[in-house]
Amino acid sequence: MPNKYQLRLLFWSLMQLANQYRDKVYGDPCSYLMEQMVLYQEDFLNMFVNAPATCCDSHEFRLNGAGLKLLWMKYNGRLWMDIAGDQKDLYPDFVPRAIESLRMAGYKSMNDQE
Repeated sequence: MPNKYQLRLLFWSLMQLANQYRDKVYGDPCSYLMEQMVLYQEDFLNMFVNAPATCCDSHEFRLNGAGLKLLWMKYNGRLWMDIAGDQKDLYPDFVPRAIESLRMAGYKSMNDQE
């Protein structure tokens, strides 16, 4: 299970990636994530760290305050994460790179079987 420092690094890297792939029409894909990390960081990180590790209890967090979401669950002592939502197709440059970043950081897809 990652600690707060690892999650902080992950989320800051997602925000940097979002800044590189900001859409001219739809804006920043991680605007709400940025707000949480700047204004409410401790509570936000605690949401992940202190979540009960129950089977298949998934959660979602709106990355941009609208329809782009970070899906996550805590299971078997690890976090599983995906990028999804009805705005996923509006950010065709950001989403694949964000998913790749999650995988490179060691977060499995919620669709994977262990």
